[in-house]
Amino acid sequence: MKVNKLIKGWVKKIHIFKKTFGNFLIKHSRNTKLFFLRLSEKHFLIRLAVLAFFLGMNLVLGNYFLQNSEFHFPKEVTNILERSGLIEKQKSGFLNDEINKETSSSLDPQIILEKLNTERRYFEVRELKYNDSLASAAAILLDDAAKYNYDLDNHDFLAELKNALTKVGYDYSHVSHNTMVGPLLEQAVVDAWFSDEKQIEAMKDDDFTEVGFATKVVEIKGIGTVGAIVQVLGRPMMVTPTKPQKTQSPIVFPEISDDQVVEALNRYRLDHTIRTLNIDQNLCQYASKRVQDLIAFGSLDEHAGFKKDFEDKENLPEPIRNYSGTEIAENLAHQYCKNMTTGDSFIAQTGTAIIEWCFDSSTKGHKEAQLNNDFENVCVRHGDHMYVVIFGN
Repeated sequence: MKVNKLIKGWVKKIHIFKKTFGNFLIKHSRNTKLFFLRLSEKHFLIRLAVLAFFLGMNLVLGNYFLQNSEFHFPKEVTNILERSGLIEKQKSGFLNDEINKETSSSLDPQIILEKLNTERRYFEVRELKYNDSLASAAAILLDDAAKYNYDLDNHDFLAELKNALTKVGYDYSHVSHNTMVGPLLEQAVVDAWFSDEKQIEAMKDDDFTEVGFATKVVEIKGIGTVGAIVQVLGRPMMVTPTKPQKTQSPIVFPEISDDQVVEALNRYRLDHTIRTLNIDQNLCQYASKRVQDLIAFGSLDEHAGFKKDFEDKENLPEPIRNYSGTEIAENLAHQYCKNMTTGDSFIAQTGTAIIEWCFDSSTKGHKEAQLNNDFENVCVRHGDHMYVVIFGN
């Protein structure tokens, strides 16, 4: 009985509350409607308030994101963000920042390798394996850099790289190197590589399978304490036999003449309904010069010699000065090449293989050069199983 009375009492109180609250809403509903109606008439105030709210949220959360993000921002971006007051350049992850003097330097090659492989996974390319021979070659280059007081602007170390690889006995089909002075922490080293347009191409190139580093903390007059880092990327020269053998057969490169490559190129262009190319002797002289560049370097040079020849417009190589056209392009291939469509490495047996397997599958502009209808002339020269194709309009 007492319980029933208690329940009835609560029901009564709730009923009274609802009734009273309902009367209050009815009584003030007109005023409430008028308030919101007037506010909606000035809807821009509402929009302004909402925009201000979210702008404030963006400024607060955006600053937090920028300061704690693991992404790498180029120097130009961080400078703008700093001037706008959105960030303070104090974390080592930002490129080209000055490292806190209280932070000890750390340039452990294994840690650099781990961070580099982490970045390569972002580009969905295989991880690099550490190679002691490449590390020894990097150490030789680092000693050579010390002879020039680490002045990298006036020296490219290409000759030293070839000598170093010969000394350590590393036989390669692809090779690239980078010498850098400045960063004192592993992450700053990797950030610097991935902020440079030339280096990032090598960093994410799946053709490279091995790497070696040499690092040192040095004092440079007028600059102070800096890190000196040499990286050598490589792909060893090897042929995987189709059947297991007790002893590996020597590598055999069948001879492919320059004319065979030109004939294959013109057939390829006709198949794509593009006019054939004529052989130009000035282009042939320049192609011969580039072959000698590659032989001296000991490998394909990623067009470094070609770019250098065209840096000074007033001092071009004589064959180029004598050439009547206005545009020159270059394709390079090793007879031991990789089909970028299938991922298979192979030794080209014919000129057609070089044109339709090596160049056609390339993702670096070689196919586009072969099919460029603006070009009228061409010449091919080769040496040490490396082929130079020079196009001209």
